[in-house]
Amino acid sequence: NPQSPIPNKIFYEPKINLNKFKSKYNFKNIMFKNDEEENCENNNNKYIMFSEDNKDLKIQTTSFENENELKSFEKYLNIMGIPCSLKSKRLPDGNYELYFKHRRVVPFRTTASSGTIALTNLYQRVFMREKTPSFLYLDEFDAFYHYEMSENMLRFIKEEYPDTQIILTTHNTNLMSSHIMRPDCIMILSQKGRLTSLSHATTRELREGHNLEKMFIGGEFRAYE
Repeated sequence: NPQSPIPNKIFYEPKINLNKFKSKYNFKNIMFKNDEEENCENNNNKYIMFSEDNKDLKIQTTSFENENELKSFEKYLNIMGIPCSLKSKRLPDGNYELYFKHRRVVPFRTTASSGTIALTNLYQRVFMREKTPSFLYLDEFDAFYHYEMSENMLRFIKEEYPDTQIILTTHNTNLMSSHIMRPDCIMILSQKGRLTSLSHATTRELREGHNLEKMFIGGEFRAYE
């Protein structure tokens, strides 16, 4: 779905109860999917994905009842380049509403930009987990982000999950930088489906001072594309 920055395939899990998963993470628009069968509730070869109808996505403001979780989310937005202070208030009906804190509080869900909403959905779907994942895969994780936010997101993920194996895909050549990641951790996916690290895609000895993006655009790694 081009309107949703959230990757469809979130993770593979052969033995998982969909109803328990929905209940635990408060997701409504997820489904089991299999390449061979439409209905694969009892099929072991399946993965979890978000359904394509994302028009009714809503921020789960009840996720931020806890003050520590609210502060963590506020810090996340600040790191992404969105300076703000947040407040969570309990409404008369018992539900919680999220607000921007200025001279007076401003409702978050009705005033946040589409980019901020996208970051919030990503935070709630991927980063708000009780346990640290051992493996994290995000396809085109920065498709809707400004290049500076892409760098911020990459650094955030690296710092947040130092012991997690992380695979991210992107078309953003600005992230090809030794200041962000080692050349042997940056891979080129060829048209034939072959993965080659930058350090193995050239006869040069890559150093921190090399402009990897400029080298890539200049055709240094073309034989491996």
